[in-house]
Amino acid sequence: MPAAQEPVVGIVSARQGEGWRVDIGSAHQASLDGLAFEGASRRNRPNLKVCRVLLLPDCGVNTRQVNSLVYARVSLAHKDMEPELECFDAQTRKADGFGELKGGFLVRCSLKMSRKYVVYFTNCYTSWRIL
Repeated sequence: MPAAQEPVVGIVSARQGEGWRVDIGSAHQASLDGLAFEGASRRNRPNLKVCRVLLLPDCGVNTRQVNSLVYARVSLAHKDMEPELECFDAQTRKADGFGELKGGFLVRCSLKMSRKYVVYFTNCYTSWRIL
């Protein structure tokens, strides 16, 4: 279970009312409100994709989901409730890199490994800036 204020990458799995359900790799799926983006309003909301693609390789029919990825911050985390996500920084109310991810690919790993890589790359970036 991710902690509150922790950044996560999630896969949008379903549309739910005015928001989305997001798979962040925890026991419960997280909820992401449609207004939890910088500058979002009832008329100006992001259009996150939740769809299935039908593939016909060699006439063997199978389906694959092509869903949006979001980089978000956990705003509410409790072991008995589903987490809630926001796509802006709580203090500045700006996106600061949060939001829908476009391009690239997703590699699944454990929460422990991802935390280790965040610390590693942060230290590498800090050392590089000092030089």
